[in-house]
Order: sequence, then structure tokens, then C-alpha cells
Amino acid sequence: MRSLFFILAALLAVGLVINYNTKYSTQVFVIRTIFNAVLLRNKYLGMSIGNPQSTMMGITTPDWKEVSLEAQTFYNFVRFNAGRKLESDVAMREGMISLAPPVSYHNSLSFQSIPEIRNSMFVHLRDRFYLDQYFGKDKRGKVLFLIHGGGGFAGKPGGLELGSIVEHMQTRFNSSLTHILSVGYRLMALTEEEKHKKNEFATKLSEQTDDVIQAYQWLLKKFNAEDIVLVGSSFGASLSAEFLRRAAVENLPMPKAAVLVGGPYDLTLKLGTSSMNARNTLMSTDRMISIMQRLFKEEESPLVTWKNVNKRIHETNLLIIYSKDEEVTKDNEAFIQILKDIKHPSVQVIADNMMIHCHPFFEYYFPEAKQAMSKMLDFVDSQK
Repeated sequence: MRSLFFILAALLAVGLVINYNTKYSTQVFVIRTIFNAVLLRNKYLGMSIGNPQSTMMGITTPDWKEVSLEAQTFYNFVRFNAGRKLESDVAMREGMISLAPPVSYHNSLSFQSIPEIRNSMFVHLRDRFYLDQYFGKDKRGKVLFLIHGGGGFAGKPGGLELGSIVEHMQTRFNSSLTHILSVGYRLMALTEEEKHKKNEFATKLSEQTDDVIQAYQWLLKKFNAEDIVLVGSSFGASLSAEFLRRAAVENLPMPKAAVLVGGPYDLTLKLGTSSMNARNTLMSTDRMISIMQRLFKEEESPLVTWKNVNKRIHETNLLIIYSKDEEVTKDNEAFIQILKDIKHPSVQVIADNMMIHCHPFFEYYFPEAKQAMSKMLDFVDSQK
């Protein structure tokens, strides 16, 4: 049985090399090769109940039995790597690995980094001919205004979120999504040296929001606000909420819709950490939590600022996506209650069971995530 596993793994590796060597970064290629080999091992040799941090293969938990084998394999992979010991906060920022292929000419018509908006990534997915053929000459294309996550101190515009959406769009042929602007905003400074580099790093949430507004104003020169859908992931969802609040107050044209995925709407994470347990803790680490608590301890979070938000916020249709079993479940439930309290007229919610934080963006790795990504883009396409 063991020799059969190694033969199959070798054949899989050869196939991956042939299929991916011109499309994927080396890191993503290696990670996906390992993941698929481990998935094959788990399929034929099974998974046993144990501590997922002890090894990255063959271990599951009673809670994980609720999801697919692919999801269990991925959760084991993530939880094992979350247990790595890092020397510093900066090492944590730099240690966040890529899990989606970069944008390239293999998966987009064109892409460019925009220097005047902090090297935000502007991606062209579909052209006018495509829209005419599928939807008719009266159909206008949609553009995503994407804000990445990373706890406010990590992540990049060309990272997981952008790569996952672009990869998914390669097999989504009935979509009106034509462009994506993935925002480059200043990350929060982690050291005294970084605090002095004010053009490179932020020290306040308001400075990060300023960067988002600048990118939005750039996008408004090319697209109508009614064709723009905001998408925020993790910290990017909280930053998106603050951007929407500021846009309403500052009388900017409101985007047609917004998708907020797994937002920590209490930026100090006190609400989330108060309810963490073995079932809902997959991705977070003590170091990540302590960093965010230190960086945002003086900030007013969306759970506070949205209680008296400007009513222009009602112009933007909202979709909230989260897991009922993740680190920030309580944040999302509290934020949804605020939306009810302020009587927002258009709020949709997708709350999945036993999913990892921001699960739609792991759409390559397990079917539940792919389904969530499809639902997210269905919402985008439904905006008239």
C-alpha cells in the first residue's frame, strides 16, 4: 500500500509539473503539489482523530468530520502551519504564504500595477466583445473594488483574494465581471523604524482608509459607482465598512454593492477571543491576536461607528459572508444585528457551518469554498 501511494504521488507530481509550470509561482506550485499528495494519502489511508498541530497529514477532529475530506485535509494543513514559532511580528507578516496563483497573462487579458495608488493591482478579465456575445450590447460590465485582509499589518493587493477570484473566473463563463482593482493600502507599522516611514506604513485606521478612498476616486474616473462592487476580506471587510462609513459622510458616490467576508468588526478581537474554542479556532494564533490588539486598541471599530452611520449607507446593497464556526463569528453576528437596528434595506447573509475563516478565497482546495465563491460572484452578477 505504501509503495502504491508513492507511485501515485509521483505520477501526480509529474502531472502537476506539466499542467502548472507555466501558470503558477514556485511557492504555489509546491504547496499544491504537497496538498494533492496528502489528499491522495488521506483518501486511501484514511484520517484519524488527533492533534492537527502534531503533523500536517492524516489528522482530523470530531468537528471536522462534518465537512468534506478535502476540507479536513486543508484544515489539518493550515492548523499544523499555524503552530509554527516565529521570531518576531515582522516575521509573521513575511511568513504568510501564498495559496493562490499570481495574476498573469495566463489568467487575465491584462494587468498592471498603479504607482499613484500605492501599486494597487488593476486587472482586465473580459472585453466588450464578451459582454456583447453573452449579455447583449446594453449590458455594462462590473468591476470589483477589492480590499485584502491580513490583520491590518500584512497581506498585499496581489495576494490570496485577487488570485483566487481570478482563478475562479477562468471557469465562470456567464459573468459580467470585467475588471478588478485590488487596493494597495499602507500596512500598520510594527516597529519604531516603520512608524517613521509614514509614506510606506500607517499608524492609524484613518490613514489606511485614506488610501482606500484615494484608490476609489481613481476608479471612479473609469467606472460609474453603480457598476462597482466592493469586496473586503477579513481585516479588509472591517476596512471596507469604515470606507463605506466615510464615503457616506464625505458625500462620495456610493458603490452599488458590497461583499464583506469574515470581518473582525471589533478590531481589538476582544469579542472574538471571548468565545474561542477548539471547534472555531483554525487559523488564528496568539501572536496574531496580540498584534491586532496592540495596533487597534485606541481605534473605534465598526461595531461602534456603525450604530450612528449616515443613512446614505443604505444606497449600497450588502452581502455578509462568514462561518458559524470561526474566530470572528460573534463579530459578524453583532454586525448583522447593527444592520437590523439601523434598518438597512438590503442585507443578504451567507453563514456556513464549520468553515475556515474567509473560506470562499480557498476555493481551489475544497468544494464548500468553491460553492461559497460561486455564491459571492452570483451576488455580484445580480446587481442591476
